[in-house]
Amino acid sequence: MRASFEPLAQVDGERFFERVARVKKAEWIIGRVVQPGSTVLAGDNSTEQWLLETVDALLPFYERAISFYE
Repeated sequence: MRASFEPLAQVDGERFFERVARVKKAEWIIGRVVQPGSTVLAGDNSTEQWLLETVDALLPFYERAISFYE
């Protein structure tokens, strides 16, 4: 299976979770891609800020996904 990548702003969250609820076995990864040479990799305060923004953006997806197992 070929991995596909979509910008978070373009993800239809409702459609995604409807599919997660229907499919009994699935594997998915959510995250961010850092391009080589990005200033995020410089190791200064921008790295920490980038990580915090990532957690803020992705946490709702993880929380909702976990709810399927409760």
